[in-house]
Amino acid sequence: MKKVSLVFAIGLLLTVGMLFASVSFNYYVIEPFSSPFGHFGLGPWTGGTSLATDASAQIVPSNLFGNKWDIYFNVEKDGSYNGTYVYFGNPNLNQTFDASSYAYYAFFAKSDSATPMTFKVELKSPNNGAEYFYVHGIGKYWTFVQIPFKDFTKYSWSNLTDFSKLTQGTFVFEHNLDVINTGHLYVANIGFMK
Repeated sequence: MKKVSLVFAIGLLLTVGMLFASVSFNYYVIEPFSSPFGHFGLGPWTGGTSLATDASAQIVPSNLFGNKWDIYFNVEKDGSYNGTYVYFGNPNLNQTFDASSYAYYAFFAKSDSATPMTFKVELKSPNNGAEYFYVHGIGKYWTFVQIPFKDFTKYSWSNLTDFSKLTQGTFVFEHNLDVINTGHLYVANIGFMK
């Protein structure tokens, strides 16, 4: 009986290990948050009635990932929206990232609230390319978020995002989008999957 249990445990461990290896093999991390300012640059932004103090972002240690992005947002005021950006290439050199061989935008996320939250992510490219997707149900535990490129939606004022020339990704918080109007979102290992 002990031998069967041991064989089963080893088989299960190998299966889980192979599954993890196949996920990590197809998962390219463009921003591991290993530098205080990000690989190519990152930071907060505000819009509408938001004040500069209503959004902040800093890289902090993480036991699980080494580092994570701690994003603070406050969109309690009517008309407020804010968020953070992460560059996928050096904007001073007009660099972009070619994600055309990938099919998903991916990252790990959790919040500081027991109540699941909703926020928006955007992917941008030159020539006013901008598309968005709403992420729902992020709570206190790490969630691996995988968003198919085909599920992003173009704004009425924007052009389609050119996934072969991505410049940046943003995390957006909007007043009255969710019951959570202030708090922290933690993000780790932003990347792309095939």
